[in-house]
Amino acid sequence: MQLQMLEEQDDDRYIKYEPIEEFRIFNVVADKEETDMFEILIAKGQDVEKLQSVVDMYMEWLNNCEIELTNYLQDQLAEELPIQWMKSIVVYTASIVFNSIDDYGATISFGAECVAGDHIVELYFEKEEIIDNILVG
Repeated sequence: MQLQMLEEQDDDRYIKYEPIEEFRIFNVVADKEETDMFEILIAKGQDVEKLQSVVDMYMEWLNNCEIELTNYLQDQLAEELPIQWMKSIVVYTASIVFNSIDDYGATISFGAECVAGDHIVELYFEKEEIIDNILVG
């Protein structure tokens, strides 16, 4: 996935990037018109070319993490989810942060009728592990 630099962030620690081509989170296409809702932040001083393979791998994982996501949510809800539950997901925001090759994560908010009704779920990831969540609304 090729990245295009957009802007430096206000806190002077990160530079905001945008994928040049279409990308997906939870198998939902990120709307290019909503670039302020989907951000990839790379720490200043990091060589983007050296991070490229990690960015590609992580974006692929975030798109294909259905088993991990389903298992996590079923554990949290203490109930089974419908087989096709991911087809109902609407991703609202995603902030994907790369501090280094070994230090990255994401915060993703989404809705799915069968998971949280009219609430939004915000998930916190460290690498490929969901570490926490908040139910909003």
